[in-house]
Amino acid sequence: MDQNHDPQLLSDGAELNRAASTDAIPPSQEQTQSSPDEFELSLEPSQAGADEADRAEEEDLPSLPDGLPALPKIPAVRKLASSLVAYGFTEGAATAVARAIARPEEARKRLQNPDIMRVPGGILRTITTQVWAPAVSHFPGNNREAGYRVYPLSGALSPGHFPALRGLEANPGQTGELVLQAQSRAHVVSAMDKSSSFLARHNDLTETIGQHGILRELLLTVVRIDHETEDEPPVWALAGADGSSRISASHRIHALGASDILYGLPGDDRKYRHLLSQVLGTGERPREDVTPDDVKRARALVAPATLVLDFTPDASSQLKYDQAVKFIVGITHVEPPKPWGTASENDALADPVIEEFLSAGRLTRTRAEWFAADLTPDEVRSNVLDPWPDTRVAEIVSTFLDAEEHALFRKGVLRITAKSKVTADFKAKVVTEMILRPWRAANADADAADRVSGTRSTLQRMLKWTPLQASGWHASGDNDPDKMLESALRNLKEGGNAEAAGVELGVRGGYYLAVHGTLVREARGRTVDYRTPSSVLQRMTENPHGLRTLHRAIVDGRQNKKPQRVDEAGTPQLNLNNKPLEADDTWLRSTFSAVGDAIASPPIEGDVTTPESEFEAAKTHFANLVASLESALVAAESVRGHSRSFVREQGWPQVHAEDLGLRLDKVSGRLKMYAAIAEAAEEAHLGNTDEADEA
Repeated sequence: MDQNHDPQLLSDGAELNRAASTDAIPPSQEQTQSSPDEFELSLEPSQAGADEADRAEEEDLPSLPDGLPALPKIPAVRKLASSLVAYGFTEGAATAVARAIARPEEARKRLQNPDIMRVPGGILRTITTQVWAPAVSHFPGNNREAGYRVYPLSGALSPGHFPALRGLEANPGQTGELVLQAQSRAHVVSAMDKSSSFLARHNDLTETIGQHGILRELLLTVVRIDHETEDEPPVWALAGADGSSRISASHRIHALGASDILYGLPGDDRKYRHLLSQVLGTGERPREDVTPDDVKRARALVAPATLVLDFTPDASSQLKYDQAVKFIVGITHVEPPKPWGTASENDALADPVIEEFLSAGRLTRTRAEWFAADLTPDEVRSNVLDPWPDTRVAEIVSTFLDAEEHALFRKGVLRITAKSKVTADFKAKVVTEMILRPWRAANADADAADRVSGTRSTLQRMLKWTPLQASGWHASGDNDPDKMLESALRNLKEGGNAEAAGVELGVRGGYYLAVHGTLVREARGRTVDYRTPSSVLQRMTENPHGLRTLHRAIVDGRQNKKPQRVDEAGTPQLNLNNKPLEADDTWLRSTFSAVGDAIASPPIEGDVTTPESEFEAAKTHFANLVASLESALVAAESVRGHSRSFVREQGWPQVHAEDLGLRLDKVSGRLKMYAAIAEAAEEAHLGNTDEADEA
C-alpha cells in the first residue's frame, strides 16, 4: 500500500498499542453551555420551581451508550484493506475505508454479498456497517450551503481568500470514487472549516448528537482529493454524501477540524487509535470521574452507515457515479416527504409522554388510556371515571404540566425525538393536542379546520398560565362546579385570591370558553386588548364576577351550549326578547379588563371629560400597549430555529435592536421621572397634612 496515505498502518501492532496508552492528544474544546431555551418559566412558576426543573435537567444526563465496538486489532484492519483492494478499490481508498470501519471482520463478510441500491440509469452496490466518526469527513461542497457560496464570477471574493471547492466528479463507467480538485491542502482545509462553521450556524446538531449520537445511517462514499500543488500527493477520505450536519456536529464534540480529519489523523495512526481508545475507555472509569463531555464524546464516536462500494451504469446509460449520488441526495433533501405538520408532531409526542408516566407508576393503565382518548364513553363510565370533558382536561393539566414532573415529561419526549430542551411553551403544545384529541376528532370536517386551529392556539396560550406551570397545583377530584365556585369565592373573600379552586374553575371553564370560540388568542389587529388568554383567565379568577362566569361556562359547556354572560350575582343576562346573551371575546376582555382598569366601574357618560378621566384613559391605554409589547416580544422569542429559538440563534439585527432599545430606554427614563414627581407630590401632601394637624 501507498505509505503516503497511511505510514503507520503496517507498523508493529504491539508498538502501536503501547503508544496508544502513552501518547497525549489535545483535550476537547467543546464546552457545555446552558441553552437560553432551557425549561424557563419566567412568566409561569416560582423561581424555586424553575430551579427544580433546572436541577432535573442537569441530573438527566445521557447514559453511556451500550454496545460500543472494541478498538479493532491492526491485523483485522489490514485484512479488510486487502479485501477492499481485491474488490477493486485503490490502495489509498481501501486504507481510508478500512481505518474508518468499526467492525472490520463483519464488513469483510458483507463484501461477499453486498446490497443493491437502484437509481435511474444504474445500480449502486452497498454494505451497511458502523464507522468511527473521527475517520469520516462531511461532504465537500455540501449543497445545504449552495445558496450562500461566493462564486468567483461575482467579483465578491475577498483578496487572499480561497474560492469554494468545485463540484466532485467521477469518471464514466464503473467506479466507486468521487474526485475533488483543489488548489492545495490549505484550500481544502479552509473550505471545509468554513463549511463546518456554516453548518454550525444553520443546522447545529451538536446538542442532539451529544444526547443521542448519530442514529440515522450516513451515506458514505470514497472521495479522492487531488491537489494542484505538485509536491502534494492525493489523499483519500470517506465522506458523507448525506449526513454532513451530523458528521460536522460529531467533529465539534471531539474538537476536530478539517485538518485533523483529512490530513492529521490519517497520517498519524498512533494518535488516531489513541483518540478512539481514550473515548472507548470512558465506560471503564468510575461514574464520578466521567463528565458530561465524556459522555457526549462516547455518544458521538460511532455512526451507522451505508457504504457505497461502486456504481455500475446500465448498458444504455451515460449516467456517472457523481450524478447517481446527487440523485440520491436530491430525493432526500430537495424532494423530501411532506412534513407531518406541527400539530401532528405534537400529537405524536403525547403517547410516549403518557407511556413514560405509566412506566414510572404515575398513572394506572386505565387512566393512561383515558388521557390518550383510547377509551370509549361506555368504558369511561364502566371504569368509574367522570364523563365530563372538563374533568379529563383538569386531570391531564395537573398531571403533565406540574414542574415537579418536568424530568419525566422530558424523558417521554426523548423516546421518539432528539429534542434536547423541553420548554414550557413546548409542553403546553403537546398537552394541548392530548386534550383536544376527542374534540378534534368530532370536528374533523373541512369546514371546522379554522375552528380547530383557533381553539388549538387559544388553549396553548391558556396552558402557559402561571399556576399550571408551577409546582403544587392538582385537580381537586371533586367535579361539582357549584362546590368549586363556593370554595373559590370563600378563598377570595378570606385571603384575597381564589387559590386552587379558582385555578380549577379557570382550567375547566377556560376549556369550554376555548372550544366554543368565546375566548380567543390575542390578535395583532386588536386595538384595545393584547392580553394572552392566560392573562384573561388570571383576571377572571381575581374577582367574584369572573369566578361566576367560569362556573357558568362549565355548566353550559357540559350541556354543549355556548357559555352565557352572567351578571355579578351569577344570573344569566337576557336580551329584550328574553333570550340568553352569549359571552364572547369582546365581552370577556372588556368586563374583565387589564390590571389598572376599574372593573365594574360605571364609565363617564356623555361629553363630560376631566383631566383626571382623560389621564386615566391614557394610562390604561399605555398599560395595554406595554402588555402588548411584552406579548409581541414573547411571540418573537417563541419562533423556533434549528435547535432553539430563532432569535437566540441569529440574534436581532443590531441597528434595529439598538434603535428599539434606545427608544425604550427613553420611555423608561420618562416613566421614572414621572414616578419621582408623584413621590415628591405625595411627600409634599403628607407634609402639609402633618403641619395642619400640628396647628
